[in-house]
Parts: sequence; C-alpha cells; structure tokens
Amino acid sequence: MLFVGLPQGGVLTAQQIAGLMRGVRPAEIDELVRDLNDSYARTGRPYTIASQGAGYRLTLRDEFAAVRQRFLGRVRQAKLSPAAIEVLAVVAYNGPLTAEEVASQRGTPSGPILAQLVRRQLLQQDRAADNPRVVRYATTERFLRLFGVESLADLPRPTDLERQ
Repeated sequence: MLFVGLPQGGVLTAQQIAGLMRGVRPAEIDELVRDLNDSYARTGRPYTIASQGAGYRLTLRDEFAAVRQRFLGRVRQAKLSPAAIEVLAVVAYNGPLTAEEVASQRGTPSGPILAQLVRRQLLQQDRAADNPRVVRYATTERFLRLFGVESLADLPRPTDLERQ
C-alpha cells in the first residue's frame, strides 16, 4: 500500500493503513513502521518509510539520491520571490485565510501570488460547507515536506528565534 500510495502523491494515514490490515489498530502503526525501517536498514534496502505530516510515504534513502537523479534527471529547483515567501508565511502562521485577509495582513493585493502558490501545490483552496463561495487558502502536505516540518505547529515561532 505504501508502494502504490494515493492519487496526487498523498500520504497514507495510520487510520488508512490500519483499515487495510486485519487485526491492526491505528495506534500500532508507528511501532510497525519503526520495525519495518529497522529491518530495511539491517538488510540494506534502498527505501524507508518516512513520516510526513499526518501520514507515511515510502521513499528512497538519501544515499540513493544519485540513482534517482540518473533515472529522473536532476530536479530543477524553483525559487520563490520574497513576496511569495511572505504570503506563504502569512498563510502558514495564520491560515486558513481568504485572499482579502492575506491582502489585509500584507498591506497589498496578493491574488496573483496566491494563484501561483496554488499552481505550485504549496497552498490549496478550501471552501466551507456552510458558505462555498468563500475561498480560504491553507498550506498543503507538499509545503510541509518542502519545508521539512511534520505539521504547522513545528514551524519556528518568534520566541524560538529570540532565544538563539
């Protein structure tokens, strides 16, 4: 199930994994993943099960990145403008937010930047069930993965930066 994954590269949650296995509870998945990763490391497997956000994904170990690059080619890194980083920070720390709320916090319209970040799959549009015309922007699993955090709670806070 981890090899096949979900559409659009989503992660599998402990509940989804346990639901596909007989006699396994979601609370047991963390320990089972640790046991599998220990076995993979002992036997020299090129893959590992990585915890990402609220779920798990099968990935190549870092030492096999060269093989991935030879097969897929070097991944082109896209850079974000300072304005795009500012919009991401506003949404990550205060989201989900509407475009108007983002513009209010930044002091400048942000619609084109929000659209760009949605295209790059760093933000997603969410609509409330009670008012589907209102679009709110929130971060994605890809955002968490690219910035190396498990959840938005792991983002540094201003008090963390002051202590350093």
